[in-house]
This record gives sequence, structure tokens and C-alpha cells, in this order.
Amino acid sequence: MPNPGVLVSHNIRDDGELAQLRSGLLLLGWTIDARLTSDDARFVADVAHEALTLKQKGALTQDETERLAQAAYSHMAPQIMGAEARAFAVTGGYSRSPHLRGSVRLADEAFLCFKNGYHVAAQAALYIVLETYLRSLAGWTPGGRRMTFSQLTKAVTMLPAAFCRDEASSILQAVYGLYEATDPPPFDFNRHGLIHGMRPGGDVDRLNCVRTFLLLDLCCAAEGVAGTVTAMEPLCQRLSMYEIGGRLPPHDSELYASIMHPGNL
Repeated sequence: MPNPGVLVSHNIRDDGELAQLRSGLLLLGWTIDARLTSDDARFVADVAHEALTLKQKGALTQDETERLAQAAYSHMAPQIMGAEARAFAVTGGYSRSPHLRGSVRLADEAFLCFKNGYHVAAQAALYIVLETYLRSLAGWTPGGRRMTFSQLTKAVTMLPAAFCRDEASSILQAVYGLYEATDPPPFDFNRHGLIHGMRPGGDVDRLNCVRTFLLLDLCCAAEGVAGTVTAMEPLCQRLSMYEIGGRLPPHDSELYASIMHPGNL
């Protein structure tokens, strides 16, 4: 499976066009991903172009932004949130990453919540996974000085310079930005709004769960740990659990014991 970071599409001919695509997708709260089929990639590229055109005309209203974001989601989610894609990502990159490894079971829990329609619970769990990851990346240990949100967002700059790192950094600015209840950020994609209960109701977290999984995938790609899975048993166990939508196995189960030996994954 290719790493996130390069959108495979016949519509993209050069770096300038790729940069435009990236800018258009960021307006909609999305990022480039390589798992899309060619047809889906072409559709998403057209959506990103429409967003940029409306922005240039001063006509990218909140309603238009949400419409286009939903349109992109409809073509991205099946490839990114399918049981196979998520099982591969968690068994591979998440389990290999020294900073994500300890949160793999919670990532499993988040996906099962998402699959069963508990999107707010899934998003809350993903924010825990994300913040634990960033703290580890920054070298924080229990008993250490409290980290500011600015320090958390800058943690990704410790990863090797790459497209995936820069994309993750851009997304984190929204996640940890100031939340104003009277002027919320686009898509309510913000850690503070959810954790502190300041948001209005609505179905925003279904899309935001996908955005957060994409963000974690980008971080794994920037770390260089996203790649093939050689140990099929953990992958098959996780895929079966994801497809059924069943209960998580215990912490000391064979599935999680394998994470202690990442070289075998």
C-alpha cells in the first residue's frame, strides 16, 4: 500500500498543479492521499479546483465549503476508512512507530466506535491518541513540565523534512487553534471545542474522525514507518475484528503482545 502524500491521478501533471490541489483540499479540511482509485482521485481533484475557484471569486461560503467537503469525503472515506485500509495502517505504521505503539489499542477502539456510528466517542479517543503521540514525539515524560499547545503543534517539526510532515503541521494548527464558540473554526475540527463541550450539535465528527486518522497516517509516513506488514497473523486478527465490529481483546492478548516486538510486524 502506498504512503499518504502523493495523490495518484492522471489530472496532476506537475508540482505546481500538485500545490494547487493541496491548497484546494486544505480549504475543505482534507489532504492528499495515495489510496484513492484513479476515478476517485480525479473527482477529488475537481472538487479541490472548484473550491479554489470559489475562493478566488470570494464565493466560498460556509455552505459551499461544507458541500464540497462532503463531496470529497464521499470519495475518500471508502478508501481510507475501509476495514482493510485501517487494519493495515494500525498493524503497520501505528504499531511500528515508537510514539504511537502504546496507543494502538485505543486506535482500535476509535475505529470500532466509528464503524458503529459513535463518532463523537471515536473522535474523543483519537484526540487522546494524537496528543499522546505528540507528547512522545516531543520527548515529554510523566513528571515533566506541562507542555503548551504551541509546543505540541511544533512537535511534528522534529520529524524528517518531507511533504507529509508539512501537511501534518498545517492540519495541527486547526486542531489546536483557539476555539471561539461564537466564531468556530471550519468543520469544528478542533480539540478544545470537543473536549470542553463548547460546540453546537451536528454530524461533524463523522468527517473529523477521517481527518484525524489521515493526520496520524501522515505522521507515520513522515516517520518512515508506514509500509508493508510482514506478520500476517496480527493483520488478520485485526481485520476480522474490524469487519465484525466486535469487542476489543484484552490488553494482554496475543494481538497486543506482538506490538512489543515491532520488528516482527
